[in-house]
Amino acid sequence: MGMPVYANPTDLTEGQWLPEVPDNAAALLRAASALLRRATNAAIYPVDDEYRPTDPALIDGFRDIVCAQVAAWVGAGIDPVAVQTGAAGGVVASKGMGGKSISFAGADQAAAARVWAATHLGVEAQDILDGLPLTLTVQVIG
Repeated sequence: MGMPVYANPTDLTEGQWLPEVPDNAAALLRAASALLRRATNAAIYPVDDEYRPTDPALIDGFRDIVCAQVAAWVGAGIDPVAVQTGAAGGVVASKGMGGKSISFAGADQAAAARVWAATHLGVEAQDILDGLPLTLTVQVIG
């Protein structure tokens, strides 16, 4: 059993996220699903045998998050599979939370921004995630 992918290529066009399915849709959907899995790592929700959510609101929400992320990458010309993390040369100078902003410092700010965009949920995807009925766990150490 592989890692779950929460959307399929036709969801990208049927949901009007993109006008056409990109050639690398399968890879983009896998990468976006991996980001979503990391973002929900501390969440508790019922899943099936393939670790996909069983709650209809979560099924639809996870699909929409993955599609929104793929659409953001395609719109920005970012291929997360091709981005080499750490090769950008820039560092995060500041991050925001509510305003969802980030700034970079270093020699290659544009490359650092591309790495960030390839490895973090975009604004629309995060907004959808924030609206889902998920229960988060907190582990207290010490």
